[in-house]
Amino acid sequence: MIHYKKDVDNIVTLTLDMQGRNANVINHEIREAFVPVLNHLLEEKKKGLLRGVILTSGKKTFLAGGDLEYLYQATDSAEVFGFAEAMKEFLRDLERPGVPVVAALNGSALGAGFEVALACHHRIALNHHKIQLGFPEVEIGLIPGGGGIIRLMWLLGIEKAFYVLTNAQRYAPEEALKVGLVDELADNQKDLLAKAKTWLLTNQYHRRAWDQMDKRIPGGSAKDPLTAKVIRNLAAGLSARTHNNDPALQAIRSVMADGSKVDFDTACRMESRYYTA
Repeated sequence: MIHYKKDVDNIVTLTLDMQGRNANVINHEIREAFVPVLNHLLEEKKKGLLRGVILTSGKKTFLAGGDLEYLYQATDSAEVFGFAEAMKEFLRDLERPGVPVVAALNGSALGAGFEVALACHHRIALNHHKIQLGFPEVEIGLIPGGGGIIRLMWLLGIEKAFYVLTNAQRYAPEEALKVGLVDELADNQKDLLAKAKTWLLTNQYHRRAWDQMDKRIPGGSAKDPLTAKVIRNLAAGLSARTHNNDPALQAIRSVMADGSKVDFDTACRMESRYYTA
C-alpha cells in the first residue's frame, strides 16, 4: 500500500498504492498503514539518516478523497468524531517529523485527499488539464474533517480560504497555483520528482506557520476588529445566498471564526465537532 524508497541523499519517497482500488482514498486502512512508516521515519531522523520525504501516488490520482461509504453507513457520532481526530493526529505526525515533506501531486487530490497535501510543507502539482485540486465536498453537505479548514485559513487568510472552501471549485493546476493551493508546477513525472528533491535539498528544516509563536494568520484573526467585520460580512452574504439552509457552509464560517482565536490544535478539535454534527 505504501512503497518506501530511500536514495543516496537520504530522501525517502513514499508512494501510495492501495490494493484492489482504482484510486487511493483516505480511510482507516491507509491511516493504519502509515503508522509504522511514520515511526520508522522518526527513527531515521534520530539517527541523522533522513533529509526529507516525497509523498506521491502510484495511481493516476494522488488521493481521491475520503471513504464516503464509511460515512454514509456511520451511525455513532462518537465514532465519527474519533475518526476525524485520528485523521488529524495522522496528518500532524506527517508534518512534524522534524524534516520537510513535499507532496508530489501526480494526479487529482480532492477533499480529504487534498487535506493530506496541505499537511505537507510544500506542494508541487503536475501541470495537466485533467488534474483537479480542492475541496468540493460541500456539494454533498460535508466539510473537511482532517484539519483542512484550519490549514487553509492559515495559508490563505480567512476571506480567501472561505471562498475556496464554500464554492466547491475544482481547480486546475495553473489555477491552484494562482490561488495559493500549490507552490510549484511540473511539466512531467520526471520534472515533478526532480523539483521535489531540489526543494528538499535546499530546505533542510521547515516548520509550519501555526507551529511558530511569531506567526499569524494572514489578514488577522476574528480578534482583530477589521477581520471581525469581514467575517460578519461573510455571514451576511452567506445568509442572503442560502437563506441559512446550508449547514455545511455555515459550519465552515463558524470553524474559521472560532478557530482563528485559538491555537492550531484546539481549532482542529473545533473542526472535528462541526464535522461530526
